[in-house]
Amino acid sequence: MKQGALVPDRLILDLLRDRLNPSLATGSLLDGFPRNLSQALDLEQDLQHQGTKVDIVISLEVPEDVLVRRLTSRRVCGRCQRVYNLLTKPSSAGERCESCGGELVQRPDDQEVTIRRRLAVYREDTEPLKAYYHRQNILRMVPGEGAPDEVAERIELALEIPSTG
Repeated sequence: MKQGALVPDRLILDLLRDRLNPSLATGSLLDGFPRNLSQALDLEQDLQHQGTKVDIVISLEVPEDVLVRRLTSRRVCGRCQRVYNLLTKPSSAGERCESCGGELVQRPDDQEVTIRRRLAVYREDTEPLKAYYHRQNILRMVPGEGAPDEVAERIELALEIPSTG
């Protein structure tokens, strides 16, 4: 992880297995996992052994140009690591952190070329999960543009499971 590499699939699944408890009445929410079909199949197998399954998958749909604009606008305080966004949450102190006065910097992974590379990897590795979960009728595609409270409301609506009776 310190070198920027992804954690191996098996390690993530082992960690999840320790955390996911089928007796939890409220369930669990996974963010950013699975990232590929292999992880999805392994997760499904692990959940079957626990007598449970994935009920709903949310895909936040945001146009690529919007994602690039959002991510390239992120800034981090070089001193205290507080996160800002030039578009949605700018510092009241301009190019300095309003908490500690440190300089705001752009992380290397927030530069456009890096972001576009990550989006290409997403399209290749993660995008196929949509078809997989669509075939299971558990995929809910939610527009991810707009104010955070608007997007949160759309997610809450998508999480409502229709009654079967």
